Amino acid sequence: MLLSSDTPVGISKSLGLGVIGFADTLDRLRPDILVLLGDRYEILAAAQSAMIARVPTAHIHGGKSRGFH
Repeated sequence: MLLSSDTPVGISKSLGLGVIGFADTLDRLRPDILVLLGDRYEILAAAQSAMIARVPTAHIHGGKSRGFH
């Protein structure tokens, strides 16, 4: 899924590839629910695909708050 770039363009392209991959996987597996762990952009691709496919999602962890300085 991930390209070898952490630039905004690379991340956006990686998200697109992720959505494609998750769409195919969700169609093949037809899960009753998708459990999401974390809050990185890779998880966003899974969440977007699940939303469009009308697969319920559960998010169980989002990381530590770093606060604003």
